[in-house]
Amino acid sequence: VVSRENMITDTLNNLTQTFISSIIRKPLIIQFKDELGQDDGGLKKEFFMILVKEIMSPSFGMLKADDESNLLWFHRFTFENPEVFQLLGTICGLAIYNDVIVDLPFPLALYKKLLGKKVDISDFIELHPSLGNSMKSILHFDGEDFEETFGLTFEITQDDFGELVNINLIEEGDKQSVTLANRGLFVEKYIDYIFNRSVETQYKAFEEGFFLVCKSPITKMFHPNELRLVMCGNPEYNFAELENETSYANGYYREHPTIVLFWNVIHSFSDEFKRKFLSFLTGSDRVPVTGLASLNFKIQQTGG
Repeated sequence: VVSRENMITDTLNNLTQTFISSIIRKPLIIQFKDELGQDDGGLKKEFFMILVKEIMSPSFGMLKADDESNLLWFHRFTFENPEVFQLLGTICGLAIYNDVIVDLPFPLALYKKLLGKKVDISDFIELHPSLGNSMKSILHFDGEDFEETFGLTFEITQDDFGELVNINLIEEGDKQSVTLANRGLFVEKYIDYIFNRSVETQYKAFEEGFFLVCKSPITKMFHPNELRLVMCGNPEYNFAELENETSYANGYYREHPTIVLFWNVIHSFSDEFKRKFLSFLTGSDRVPVTGLASLNFKIQQTGG
């Protein structure tokens, strides 16, 4: 039982009371406080949708979206308790276990880390495109005036809620110039800082919460892209697939003028409106990993 006004606190309290994995890995049933209604799937989807929206709120300072890629990563300078990051991991695990798609646009790097894979410069470019491509240009530079061109040391500057903070990537990094000979180490340490060192506490808590639910050996058999699809859904909107698998009842049939008009309108939608329609239909604007054909969509007349 959770209240809409205190969603995160209530969820945290409920999960900490049932933290034994054999209990937490049961199908989730949601009841909103002071509201009537049986959870046949709709309340569960609404619960995840509201909870994820609150977690993504800048007021929590848990996650930070890149201005360019719009992907989320753990905030390096957060005031949140690790148990909240554990809650986030548990929520992601519960979403997968309960076959609910959540709109948390994490980079592929998260799923690589969960599956024990090493992140690399491609992950850096996906999360921070401009900065990642700058790192790539450093690696590919073949001029002799490298130090004069880039003027780098093993020190980087990060934004800590509006205050600039200098961070050494290696011991006394501010005194160590980046050269042609050690530029590979510089990029390696930069990537390691972004994805590992700077968010070690946040990620470890998230990982613990995630595997509290998804600790089956089967999880480790996924490829990173597959795990992302299971949690976040497919970004491809194939509404012809949905149309082909839709069933009709109570006077409607595939060639009915109203149905023909309905599908003409749906297919004319922009991707933005297709996402809104899918969200109205399922509670999520993401396509299930099994495709739109798996939605069991039925259109029927009601009333007179």
